[in-house]
Amino acid sequence: MWIALATAVGFVIFFLGVNTVAAGPVLTATSIITGLTFTMAMRFWERRIEVASAERTTGYIERRRLIEQVGTQLIWTVLIGVLSTTWTAFAALVSGESLASWATGISAGLLAYQLFLVAKSLLTLYNSSIELT
Repeated sequence: MWIALATAVGFVIFFLGVNTVAAGPVLTATSIITGLTFTMAMRFWERRIEVASAERTTGYIERRRLIEQVGTQLIWTVLIGVLSTTWTAFAALVSGESLASWATGISAGLLAYQLFLVAKSLLTLYNSSIELT
């Protein structure tokens, strides 16, 4: 669902004929988001190791499932962020003053997908804080 929504964002940008001159700011944004999600993913990697050796008390299975689910999702978000950053950097290097509408559409779709994944991770964490307490 999220990938279809992000693809739709990219197509809308393309069909509207948007040629962005903001490749630098988009590159900065994707780099920052990727760095932050990488940090979050590393914290969840540490938690995954901790929960594997934790005492199996009430709620252990739910906590382990949540940590594994969010950790995997954050790693996927980092990979999409690296792809988005790479694409935007390459497009900025080879373009003139502005990106072509098709290149802008791809950048918009990748950035939208990354933001959807970050929002989904945060929503999962918020919901789990209610469910697991």
